[in-house]
Amino acid sequence: MADLKRMLMIINRHAGKNKIVGRMTELLEHFSQQGYLPTVHMTRHPGDATDAARQLGSEYPLVVCSGGDGTLSEVVAGLMQLPKEKRPAVGYIPAGSTNDFAITLGLPADMNRCAAIITEGHQKWLDVGTFCGGRSFVYVAAFGTFTETSYATPQRDKNLLGHNAYILHGLKELTNLRSYEMHVMIDGTLYEGDFLFGMVSNANSVGGLHHPMGVEAVLDDGMMEVLLIRAPEAAAEWPQLFTELLGKKSDGRYLITGRAKQVVFDCQQSIDWVLDGEHGGAHKSVSIQAEKQALLYVLPVETCN
Repeated sequence: MADLKRMLMIINRHAGKNKIVGRMTELLEHFSQQGYLPTVHMTRHPGDATDAARQLGSEYPLVVCSGGDGTLSEVVAGLMQLPKEKRPAVGYIPAGSTNDFAITLGLPADMNRCAAIITEGHQKWLDVGTFCGGRSFVYVAAFGTFTETSYATPQRDKNLLGHNAYILHGLKELTNLRSYEMHVMIDGTLYEGDFLFGMVSNANSVGGLHHPMGVEAVLDDGMMEVLLIRAPEAAAEWPQLFTELLGKKSDGRYLITGRAKQVVFDCQQSIDWVLDGEHGGAHKSVSIQAEKQALLYVLPVETCN
């Protein structure tokens, strides 16, 4: 018993189509056969994964999370409250509806393969985003058009329809497009205007869609990708905006892209933000920073190279 390696598993059984439930026995069997002694925590309510990671994480060398990207985000938020030297490595078995960050990490959809990757033990330090000086996020902080879709889509619809649920609920927002007058400081460079959408990300896809400019994220360089979409001033300009979005090129009139260590947003009104697919609250002023190589992940060997 003394030779067994300790592992904490934090499981959201409701993610995706509850598919983790039917796979638990074989996953636990795999970890046991590889010399691990898993302790399983099933999440009970929103925020429970954060509490479990914060309270128990430092007692284990490895924390395995299974659920959607929102569950992983909760686990990371809890671990980031620990001193860096006490943060365990994180393994991820994606079981959500979209799994954006899992795709960026190079993780397969097959749960057994993900479990094998975890026990193979290739590790890499990755960046973590910090929102308003406190709350951590894994791969995206965003405001504006379509962002409400991710946290407003009911879990039952996600389970029933999968990724199509996001698309159907997102179409509802087309009738309610609005822009926000803002000042945005990207690593010291000021941008002003009316913006439909803003995103600071560390992923190759968000909501199942790739970055409109074809940008590839670098996960460990202390920088995050920034995308701002300006609102056209007249109805006749909308086709040009869509042309830029679809054509993956821009003269900077409507689409502003870049990479930054820090982005600060200031607006006259409170704006709803989304962090990793969950509601991040309404804020007038938001500061986002990249924490370089803040957390150790267990990843496929090709992602670690």
